[in-house]
Amino acid sequence: MIPTRNVGAGGDLEREANVSLAKLAHWVRRHILDEELRASQLPDVVPGRRRASIKPHSWYAKPHHLAKMLEMARPVLRGEGEILKWARRESVHLGGRRPIDLIATDAGAAEVFDYIESYIREQIEKAGEPDDLSS
Repeated sequence: MIPTRNVGAGGDLEREANVSLAKLAHWVRRHILDEELRASQLPDVVPGRRRASIKPHSWYAKPHHLAKMLEMARPVLRGEGEILKWARRESVHLGGRRPIDLIATDAGAAEVFDYIESYIREQIEKAGEPDDLSS
């Protein structure tokens, strides 16, 4: 099965299934519901022969929280891969929870964003630079 999603009122598919594979299949689902996709717990990264397949941002429960986390953490961790690697690890600063799981809810995302802001503020204070974040 290739996870595709309905987009818009016309029911257009976000991604079409491979025609030659669909011909060989006993059955083909035309799309997957957002709830089914979240419940499937597909891994964030699937290793491949040439390169890894990475879970698209749109598949996360709250893609806008993921985008904000990536933007906020970029000054500290630089690249998206590094940020996602950090986000998939349990954090003692977040009660042993993973940031990637926390951003699935508004309350959890607020905790992650607060932590990132406080971490950056601490780093600025340690470096002796003026704290522009407090204004």
